[in-house]
Amino acid sequence: MSLRIGTRGSALALAQTKKVVGMLADRGIEAEVVTVTTAGDTATGVPLHAIGGQGVFVRALDDAILRGEIDAAVHSMKDIPAERPAGLVCPAVLERDSPADFLAHEGPLEAVRIVGSSSTRRRAQLLRDDPALSVEQLRGNVDTRVRKLREGRYDAIVLDIMLPGIDGLTVLKHLRNSGDLTPVLVLSAKIAVDDRVSGLQSGADDYLTKPFSFSELSARLHAITRRTAATPQTVKTATSLNAGDLHVDLLRRTVVRGEKKIDLQPREFALLDLLMRNPNRPLTKTLILERIWNFDLDPQTNIVDVLVCRLRNKIDAGFDKKLIQTLRGVGYVFRTEQ
Repeated sequence: MSLRIGTRGSALALAQTKKVVGMLADRGIEAEVVTVTTAGDTATGVPLHAIGGQGVFVRALDDAILRGEIDAAVHSMKDIPAERPAGLVCPAVLERDSPADFLAHEGPLEAVRIVGSSSTRRRAQLLRDDPALSVEQLRGNVDTRVRKLREGRYDAIVLDIMLPGIDGLTVLKHLRNSGDLTPVLVLSAKIAVDDRVSGLQSGADDYLTKPFSFSELSARLHAITRRTAATPQTVKTATSLNAGDLHVDLLRRTVVRGEKKIDLQPREFALLDLLMRNPNRPLTKTLILERIWNFDLDPQTNIVDVLVCRLRNKIDAGFDKKLIQTLRGVGYVFRTEQ
């Protein structure tokens, strides 16, 4: 007779329990997974905070053991109370993958004053970067957040590759295959070029390696969420930018307009990327300085004008429609509107 290992019904809990069953099998112990449901499990859709939080599941698993319905249970250690029912013990504490947060915001990033997070560590990072923020407890597990994503509740996603129970790139590919174009920034400790390329090819809009500063994370999120201002004339995919007859391959870093292949220097390419992600939106010289050079420079310097001039000569020269235009006293705009 096999051991009956109980768990709750979420994908994360089931993945953790199947891992335990596999470890037991490696030791010659036959085991099976038994799902224990409660009033607030995924089968009912009742939110956890409405029925008492994660402690409800711990009590349900305890009761199932005491009733003889299961022989053991798998649950997150942080939710198990110090005082256990008579006869029940915690026989093992297993390692688990590092937790990760989805981060989303609506409207301009600088206008965000209340942030939700389920991570104590992330909360500390947020408050260290901006003490004026109010950080509230974020409800819901990975399943809940993916559901909210499908419902269009997120403007952007910060996705860690090492998610508990599932590979982050698998989640990303699933989103892209389903037609979801929500901007995604991938976080990873993998720094090799092949790993970064794999992330971008899977559908990421940006790839940030660990360790990282929260200010850089905020800046990159702000950059990729500006894509929501795109007009129908500018169509974006995860690996390319297209505006009319101008096509940019972000992976191969190639630029073609019409039949003309255009060679760009690194900063020229970065500027074109910035302009195309913000079609018909005026960009000031100060903003361009911050995004392209990544540090503060004298706003009166002419290096922005020189760079724009070089890029314009390569992109617009010989074409009737001029995409890069000057707005006197303001800055520059990538014009896709007729």
